Amino acid sequence: MNPMMNDDLKTLLLSEDIEVQVQAIHRAVDEVQEILEAALRGILKSEAPIVATEVLAKFGPILIEPLRKQMKQESSHEASLAMAYLLLYLGEKEGVPRLMEELRVRGKDRWLAITGLAKAGVREAGPEIVECLREFVQTSDLGWSDQPKLSKLLSALEQLEVPVPEDVAMRLTAPGVPKIISGILTGD
Repeated sequence: MNPMMNDDLKTLLLSEDIEVQVQAIHRAVDEVQEILEAALRGILKSEAPIVATEVLAKFGPILIEPLRKQMKQESSHEASLAMAYLLLYLGEKEGVPRLMEELRVRGKDRWLAITGLAKAGVREAGPEIVECLREFVQTSDLGWSDQPKLSKLLSALEQLEVPVPEDVAMRLTAPGVPKIISGILTGD
């Protein structure tokens, strides 16, 4: 009789018999993999896959292989972007091309891409983030409501050690620009 079929997994993991422990560990790994794969499939149905991936990140590196496999099969824009972000968050560079594309096309989730690429130190994102900043500054009123996005862009450039272009700096510190905006650049 196979003790793996009838005994509680936790008891088996605590067994003094090394063969039983090894079998229990294999079983536990298989069960965790099944749980992770189900969670990733759940992202496909989620109304907010990006939020769901942030919670999944708690699983850590064990999530990488199932995530890679699922991302290759994924066609949903938001879910594939969330998975790319999560891969990058876990230290895997496979997510970079997907996030760079979102940034290049100025997609609706470009802010997530900017954050992920900057946190991961992806220096090739610097020129695209500079262009996003330049476009934002040219098309924005530079009012109170623009402060969070502007902060995100400037923070990303700082993380990547990319200087703010002079034309943008001049626009942000021009007379009439609210101190809440100019202060982001000047530190005031």
